[in-house]
Amino acid sequence: MSCFNGILGYRLPAPETARQWLDRFHDEALMAGQPLQGSFIPAESRRLAGLREINRRTIWGYVEAIHPGWEVTLDNRRAVDRDEQGGGQVLL
Repeated sequence: MSCFNGILGYRLPAPETARQWLDRFHDEALMAGQPLQGSFIPAESRRLAGLREINRRTIWGYVEAIHPGWEVTLDNRRAVDRDEQGGGQVLL
């Protein structure tokens, strides 16, 4: 995962740490009524709704400050990081 460090500007947390953080948005009570087979999308938890609101405010703050055009792309082709041995570059 070190190739993402250069893109993000920080080290990603360990998988277990990320899982623990994501578990905070889970609400087992909303899983009631889940069928034994087939798709099921539970209602949004209170904490997940709060995260959505933070993301909404962050994105709109960026839009209001920067005034980007109507088309937005995520271009990571220029992201470069050193491989774990410190040798060659990894282009994503």
